Amino acid sequence: DKMQTTAVRISDIIKSLKSLARSDRSANYAPINVALVARDVRDVSQERFRASDVQLEIQQPPECLMAEMNATLVSQLLLNLINNAFDAVSDLTNKWVKVDFSEDEDSIYIGVTDSGSGVPIKIRSRIFDPFFTTKQPGKGTGLGLALSVSIAAHHQGSLRIDTLNKNTRFVFQLPKRQPHEASKPAA
Repeated sequence: DKMQTTAVRISDIIKSLKSLARSDRSANYAPINVALVARDVRDVSQERFRASDVQLEIQQPPECLMAEMNATLVSQLLLNLINNAFDAVSDLTNKWVKVDFSEDEDSIYIGVTDSGSGVPIKIRSRIFDPFFTTKQPGKGTGLGLALSVSIAAHHQGSLRIDTLNKNTRFVFQLPKRQPHEASKPAA
């Protein structure tokens, strides 16, 4: 059952990446409850964390927190951030990753914070570049954050490093509503 779920997820990710590459903005966008995405990400991640004694805390977003999104892509972005955080803290004594949610009138903010001491200043300008990695050879492709930035941009949002936090923290800003081609005035 878990293998089939993973296979379906991989298939959905491939389809979503193809649509992302085609810049088909309308593909698979729907109003989605953010709590469902959080639950999906938790379900996919929790066993790896439990097995490695890394604490994973995903705040339960309000049930009414909705955004127009491609849920597969947003889940992938969050999984990329959570997996990077896991890798960054796995050798630390104090090992934890926290995901939190906040909102304003127009956007939802999803923060992924880990017990690390932040992204070093000397690599901040390159951290989102394709193929840039701080991991040992064979441990990472350097595509996770670059892909995540593309997914955020595809949703008219952003992904940034929170440099004011004493720990390592990334924040994904997701607009609640996506602009639609049909709403643009005719030229």
